Amino acid sequence: MPDVTTPSVLLGPELSFEDGDRIEELVEAWARVRPHAPAVRWKGRDLSYAGLVSRAERVAAALGDLGIGGSQVVAVRASRGPEMIAALLAVLKSRAVYTAIPVEWPQARVEDVLRRTGARVCLADAPGPTLAGVPTVGLGELLDGSAASRRDELPPAGAAVPDDACCVFFTSGSTGTPKCVLSPHLGTLRVARESMIGFGAHTVMLQSAPVAWDGFGFEVWCPLVSGGTTVLRESEHFGYDDLRTAVAQGVNTVFLTPTLFNATVDDDIDALQGVQAALLGGEKASAKHIATAMRAFPGLRVLNLYGPVEATMCPTGYVADGREEDEVPIGTPIASTGVYLLDDDRQVVPVGEAGEIAVSGVGLALCYLGDEEETARRFPVLPLGGDGAGVRVYLTGDLGVVGPDGLIRYRGRKDRQLKVRGVRVDPGEVEQALCALEGIGSAVVVPLPAGGPTVEALAAFYTAGGDGPAEAEVHAEVAARFPAAFVPNIIRRVAALPVTSIGKIDHEALAALLGEEAGGAAGDGEAFDGTLGVVLGHVRELLGRPVRPEDDIFHQGATSIVAIQLANRIGRDRGVELPVSVFLRGRTPARMAEALDDPSFLPAPIG
Repeated sequence: MPDVTTPSVLLGPELSFEDGDRIEELVEAWARVRPHAPAVRWKGRDLSYAGLVSRAERVAAALGDLGIGGSQVVAVRASRGPEMIAALLAVLKSRAVYTAIPVEWPQARVEDVLRRTGARVCLADAPGPTLAGVPTVGLGELLDGSAASRRDELPPAGAAVPDDACCVFFTSGSTGTPKCVLSPHLGTLRVARESMIGFGAHTVMLQSAPVAWDGFGFEVWCPLVSGGTTVLRESEHFGYDDLRTAVAQGVNTVFLTPTLFNATVDDDIDALQGVQAALLGGEKASAKHIATAMRAFPGLRVLNLYGPVEATMCPTGYVADGREEDEVPIGTPIASTGVYLLDDDRQVVPVGEAGEIAVSGVGLALCYLGDEEETARRFPVLPLGGDGAGVRVYLTGDLGVVGPDGLIRYRGRKDRQLKVRGVRVDPGEVEQALCALEGIGSAVVVPLPAGGPTVEALAAFYTAGGDGPAEAEVHAEVAARFPAAFVPNIIRRVAALPVTSIGKIDHEALAALLGEEAGGAAGDGEAFDGTLGVVLGHVRELLGRPVRPEDDIFHQGATSIVAIQLANRIGRDRGVELPVSVFLRGRTPARMAEALDDPSFLPAPIG
């Protein structure tokens, strides 16, 4: 056991890699060894390894006819299904690099991705418009051979990306501009081979993360390069019943944000029945909820995984034993990964002292595409090796401390970045967008709940002149530009932003404004009968504040997790299974109640 004079340097075991260790080649190897084994499961039907590789070969050949070759970027914006997985595999077979774009992302965000990645083509379910000079080609066009005629529509090939690159992820940085993170094949493979996590041919993993996350690659490629199966989520909005459906289809491994895991434990713990491994990541884990789940299911393995996208999925991990008291460690480095805790002078701090988490190893992103200066700043080579040898690291901006037990514990951020429902968000980026709107003077974005252990939502406050935009207009403008996690759930126009005695924004005063508004709103506590009364009761309990029938609950701080909890709690009251979409689309308690009372709405009884 180290003492306090030991430097905070932790190194995971080294793995050996070969030249053929690329995602697509390992999947192809399993297709030769286990051709009939299930690779992708979708709506109760299996696509075998041989079938997946065959589809990918056809798409890859069509990409070659389009002029797509090695080290070029291809965007894939297709709906969840086996065809999407085959398209991604085809891009890798072409020795190209993919960037997966959620179909629900607003057009402005999509165009930004296409421009900044230098994508030459965007693959989609069906042909679509040319965006940012990039044609949208339907997967059907590729398979019937007609796509080759569109070769002249593709923009010229830009500078080639490194040959060992796998995909491009987007994240939000402290500059206020999303960054293109170029991830290597070995980053994924070292996670798939990490013994602590335990991927293998036995693994049947649920794929539920948004496609733009590195969590998506975690759920798809880690099982597939290990001979296992990925089961694609069927529903539009993930809920507790999706866990039951997944387990019924053989799923034994799930990756969940702590927020969703905690809500499941609180509201419907039986949904975890049959899950063998629950992998948690993206937010601070709850020791209480982990202990409750492990008591209910003694055979359940719960892992707390930590890691920014620049370090590919999870540079550290910890296997919980259910006896953690107040804090769950983020653990120790996984294979072929190093962790150093540094002071402001980039010197290693001793055990027991907090320092910035710096990560090394084969999992590091290759670069930020198109941003050499930021790459050099965040991925420096430091004299951290033996005899002062240079080591390339990623400076995470996260603070951690190594305890005498040799485990790393998270201690917050050095900057303002937040994790909102597992997505890294820079409030400054949202503030910048708000201030760019005509009529807005100044703006500030704060996390909700204020001072809480995890961030569930954002609140935005802005000042504007007499003709400035109303709150609903501001919300619409922000929603049109950003993915959901970036969009503040509460947007309030104020006469002036409160400041402290030294002129800084007074975050406590802003939080108090929300509390005063909730407490002083007329009629918020009024009782209602029938379905509306039931819906309002649950909404008010979950949000912890008064809400009126016509209030948009998502403007009052609700999240998709709240919608899942509403579906479960009200469904349990009624003895029926309620779809989450009723609450996500209804938005106000009045419309939710109206939908539930509609005679044509006949949900299935539980059991």
